[in-house]
Amino acid sequence: TKAKSPRRLQTFSRVTRPGERVEIDSTPMDIMVHALDGSEYRASLTVMIDVATGCILGHSINPVAAKGIDHSIMLVNALLPRPIRPGREADALLRNAVLPAEMMIALDARMKNASARPLIMPESITVDGGMDFRSADFEATCRRFGISLVYGSPRTPTDKPHIERLFHTLKTELFQELPGFTGGS
Repeated sequence: TKAKSPRRLQTFSRVTRPGERVEIDSTPMDIMVHALDGSEYRASLTVMIDVATGCILGHSINPVAAKGIDHSIMLVNALLPRPIRPGREADALLRNAVLPAEMMIALDARMKNASARPLIMPESITVDGGMDFRSADFEATCRRFGISLVYGSPRTPTDKPHIERLFHTLKTELFQELPGFTGGS
């Protein structure tokens, strides 16, 4: 299927199934990180969340502001099956899978050793108007997988309320408890 061209977010409709609407955004982390060379910096956190389930589909931490290629890599990683952890039996995991194991392996041989995690395929991804999300790399990756890009209105965080709420929770309940917390400045 061919992906639709990017469109502006008009109104929020009720989400009825996983993957129907996914939100993605980046924010500077309020933590000073020490690099191997001894330098310090504030890393950039990017998260992709499914609105219907609240599941985090992907995340990345970059030493500088994320670029379109970083988002593309995160999206592709979220769509690939993960290998089984050592000590787990592939057959036991596949028996507990929602889809029939034989059908899953027939579609993709990598599923034989996959961890049978639920795969949520995004139909649309809501982003802000940042240049990283408008990059040719990220737009091409979304087109390749048939994912529609929906651009939120400028300076309107309420167009992506779920990801904004997640960032608020991380800042107020996790980051402030970690060493190197800087606050919002």
